[in-house]
Amino acid sequence: MNKLLKSLAQNKHTIIVLGLCLVNIIAWNGFVSKSKDFFATQFARFATAPAIATTTLTSITNDLPMQDWVMAKVKAAGLDPYHVWSIIQCESRWNPDVVNNHNKDKSYDMGLWQINSVHKELSNACKLDYQCATAWSIAKIKRDGNFCAWACAKNIGLCD
Repeated sequence: MNKLLKSLAQNKHTIIVLGLCLVNIIAWNGFVSKSKDFFATQFARFATAPAIATTTLTSITNDLPMQDWVMAKVKAAGLDPYHVWSIIQCESRWNPDVVNNHNKDKSYDMGLWQINSVHKELSNACKLDYQCATAWSIAKIKRDGNFCAWACAKNIGLCD
């Protein structure tokens, strides 16, 4: 595992992912004792994501596991996969069925990307469909030029 972490540390974005995983491990009381397994599993799986990605968004097949499919789309769109992985991990812990209705403004967030209910142009069904939500999120990130629409992007230092 140390060899894996050292090789990942050479990437400037790895510290964000490592820090986020550490926060998640501490937060998951039952998993603290399994932290070595968690790191090894998550980073070994994520390290293969760039190899899965293809050159075009439309050529990625739907038969990939959810996380691999999302990361392949992100890579094909030219977005930083480390940033996206960190944001999704922070927002939903890769659970596409999560609904957060604890926002102070009475809005709610849905799905893998935790898309807020203020986005009326997107149906709730789409927000809960990881493929539809990923397509919408990639377009939003490209349109905005940043990840700042997501609270977790601010939490992990990607926005001011």
